[in-house]
Amino acid sequence: FLPAMDHIRRGLWWTLSGLGGRSVATAVSFLPQYRDTLFYAGPARTGAGKRCAITIDDTPGHDLNAFREMLDILREHGARCTLFVIADENVMSPEGASLLRQAVADGHELANHGTEDAPMVTWPRDRVTSALASWETRVQAAVSGATSRWFRAPSGLMSNTMATVVAEQGYTSVLADVYSDDPGIDNAPFHTAMMLRGMKDGSVAVLHAPDRPSRRQTLDVLREALPELAKRGFRTTTLSELFADQPLPVMAEAMENHLNRQREHA
Repeated sequence: FLPAMDHIRRGLWWTLSGLGGRSVATAVSFLPQYRDTLFYAGPARTGAGKRCAITIDDTPGHDLNAFREMLDILREHGARCTLFVIADENVMSPEGASLLRQAVADGHELANHGTEDAPMVTWPRDRVTSALASWETRVQAAVSGATSRWFRAPSGLMSNTMATVVAEQGYTSVLADVYSDDPGIDNAPFHTAMMLRGMKDGSVAVLHAPDRPSRRQTLDVLREALPELAKRGFRTTTLSELFADQPLPVMAEAMENHLNRQREHA
């Protein structure tokens, strides 16, 4: 039964990939809560060649040795990533904090993925606000001054309340146009093939921290995909660099203007 379900899931994601990750992203963006979520960047205006962002969710994870191994692989291939950090006890531990500092020293950036490995979609406004603030406090304590203003909803599930609070707090929500359900499918060759099939100039891909047996495949995917992407002319970089010359989402830009006016009249 389980192998059959795995085959069905792989078939579903392969079909969606065939339709085009960006087509699926465009359809999702019509939902009000995802109106200001970014899924991929447009072509670089500087003519710097093809670039992509591989983002890693749930970092650093429960297996810090595996996280260290992942950093080694990224360093070996000269890849810089955006790490979506869960600000839990792993971040607060001396070893976890040390590894995040190493990640920043290697050129990766840290982004907000909440304070626990659970969806926030049913949370009231005050709890969402508190979680974003707690994340900042905990991560800044571990790696002072190293956070970015990117947010990814846990499990990718966003509510209207979350979207509003995220913008108010100065974050930009981002998902991806290259995804293959790696938390649910333990098959490194499949995920490697999906990444290589779907990656385009400006793409954002998602993998997960290799902190449990079914997710150690992330290490194999990176080992296989990174050199192949380089052969195809891609430069793997952070979200901040990928979107550096892109316009802000409408809501985030409006909120920034609102905050600026408040500062002017303060």
